[in-house]
Amino acid sequence: MIFKYSIDNRKRRKYFFNNIILVLIIDITITALMHFIYNLSFVVMIKTFLVLFVLTFLFYLLPLIILYLNYLKNNRSSKLIINQDNSLITFSFQNIETTFLFSDVKKIKVNLSFPLFDKRMRWFFWDELFYYELILNTNSSIFISCLLCNDLPKSLPSVEIQRIKRVIPIIPHSHVLNRGEFQRKNE
Repeated sequence: MIFKYSIDNRKRRKYFFNNIILVLIIDITITALMHFIYNLSFVVMIKTFLVLFVLTFLFYLLPLIILYLNYLKNNRSSKLIINQDNSLITFSFQNIETTFLFSDVKKIKVNLSFPLFDKRMRWFFWDELFYYELILNTNSSIFISCLLCNDLPKSLPSVEIQRIKRVIPIIPHSHVLNRGEFQRKNE
């Protein structure tokens, strides 16, 4: 069985756009309710909406946007192909491709927010976001965000999984498996 992963609109909608729309709906609803209850003027309604939007932007949307952009930066042009029949993983990043065996993966670190780690209710929009770090036998790492693949352990059942709690699961830097290493592995 072959699994192919890339960033698609369904994942973008799930992890990012739905949250922005939800914030706008909540802010507009609260403003409208305040207008009907307190009979606010149009100018006061606009000010109320702007205050609500700034607060929700700072506390809810800004961390989400930072994480989302971080995940896009690290996986925008990436593709992941898992061939379970041949036990092969093909990962491409910035038009450079590498292929390795399942046995080349030492372990998978799953970096999760506290609520996601503990399987609790999520309070913040960025609590849904997480990433995988594939640690290879060469001690190189490949970072795979949930935008690229959100069910990697199901595709690689024989690999050791280590779950890690993070307050904000931001990918620390670009791929440790750099261009030279990609090319060396393919030669």
